[in-house]
Amino acid sequence: MSKDEKDTAEAPKKSKKMLLMIIVVAVVALLGGGAGAFFMLRGDSAEAAPPEKGAVKAIDTQLTINLADGHYLKMGFALQQTDMSSETPEDFAAEARRQMVDYESALAGLPNLVRVVGGHVAKVGYDYDAEFLFGLDVILDGLERLLDRR
Repeated sequence: MSKDEKDTAEAPKKSKKMLLMIIVVAVVALLGGGAGAFFMLRGDSAEAAPPEKGAVKAIDTQLTINLADGHYLKMGFALQQTDMSSETPEDFAAEARRQMVDYESALAGLPNLVRVVGGHVAKVGYDYDAEFLFGLDVILDGLERLLDRR
């Protein structure tokens, strides 16, 4: 056998090996991608019901943006409330605990917020209205003192 005949005999073997490697890599990539999509994109079986939609409050301030050629864009904004009112203090505490679990990764960098919510809000007997009014009074008293200094 001459040297040329050996080269031509080895060439098909190499190309078959290369083709086999490409097929194996493609199959592994497809299976891995399919498994990843299955596990990452599937929904949670215990998804919470969507919140009930509440009142829509239009914000009086509008934003005007000047565009080219004498045109402008005027935008208005609105907020829609959701009904998070709980029937009982136990329901309110359970909802706070559920949200702590749902937003665990987002709260990882906020240890003080976790301490407040976990230590106070998520316990039965927390009065949201009273705490809100207390906080509002503190803010308004501070603003009043600031205005009195001027």
